[in-house]
Amino acid sequence: MKVRNDIEDIKQVNISLIDIMRGQIAKGYFENEIMRFHSGDRRRAYRLVMASYFTSAFLNDEREFNWAQYRAFQMYTSAISNDYQLIDEEILDDILNRSVVYLCNTCKFRFLKSREKDKFIIEDSILNKYIEFLKVYLKNEKTLFLYNEVKEFWDVNELFNRTGNTSVLPHHWIELALFKYSLPINTVPEFFAYQDVINLWNETLRKYNELVILNDNFKQGTDEYRTINYTYSTLTAGVHYFETYLYYMYYNLKHKMKFPSNSVIKRNDIRKINDKEIIRKLLYKEFSNLESLTEDNWAIYQEALEYRDAFVHISAFEENGVSRMQYLLSFDLAKLKLFLSNIFSFIEIIEQEVGEEKILFWKSLFENPDFLNEKIITNIKNL
Repeated sequence: MKVRNDIEDIKQVNISLIDIMRGQIAKGYFENEIMRFHSGDRRRAYRLVMASYFTSAFLNDEREFNWAQYRAFQMYTSAISNDYQLIDEEILDDILNRSVVYLCNTCKFRFLKSREKDKFIIEDSILNKYIEFLKVYLKNEKTLFLYNEVKEFWDVNELFNRTGNTSVLPHHWIELALFKYSLPINTVPEFFAYQDVINLWNETLRKYNELVILNDNFKQGTDEYRTINYTYSTLTAGVHYFETYLYYMYYNLKHKMKFPSNSVIKRNDIRKINDKEIIRKLLYKEFSNLESLTEDNWAIYQEALEYRDAFVHISAFEENGVSRMQYLLSFDLAKLKLFLSNIFSFIEIIEQEVGEEKILFWKSLFENPDFLNEKIITNIKNL
């Protein structure tokens, strides 16, 4: 049979799932005019196939995708051949039963209305919302979506709860990528900043070892020694990680409408709010013990900012008779270790004090950084 041979040909050439998907989408498998050929139960079946097709891709489920793309091929062939008989009752029953079990039972979609006499009853209005979402997905290149955009048809939290993952809120961003992950990914900004710190720290230690060799060979006065010695990107990344953490803390508190009377929460000029305001006017004000617990951390962070600013805004101007470039010449590994260790300690104390408002749900998956002992840090997940 033509349908079966076509699928067998796909398997024999061993092309990737994403290539199969691209080819089928390019042919118009899910174009409106193709899907409108079918009506009633057949149109519903086509939509269920489309839902299974993309959901299995979002969850990198090869077995389910192979089934869905085969059924999609059958529905598409029926439409372009103008032949309803290619889709018989047995195929319709298989599509309804398998797709509903997969989508609603396994993946926790919300469009199962009821089950009557061994037949699933679909809430078409909710299914159609997912289909419209998928059609928009096809027209855009973005993969990040607010949970608020999908929660009406997909209970991602129920899926996360089943797999032991942290719940998401409507203002959180989840990534829906094709054939990359086994779940939607709760995507947070400070995670990227953290990885940058770790990568740069490890590179700093490697450069420091080169510096030790140069020092042993009495080459301190060479340009090579100075080039290796004065590398500030790691400190900049450390401060950036702390700033990113603070902004995401603020983002969450604002969207959850915590502390609605707080002056920082009430502000709308969010791009003008800085890290110091978030600490002093929001966190210190709303979490009473935090200021006293982080008094030393705050002082060291202020010093770190002076060094960071001197590098980011390198200048020949002087202050109080001292060149701004003096910061660059005074910076060394000992200060970097102190500043990075302080930033991570500062964040840890905040996380402990804010209780249920803590945001670093992913941090326990990684090695705890040890800057003071100059340890290379892995950024591979602890499994």
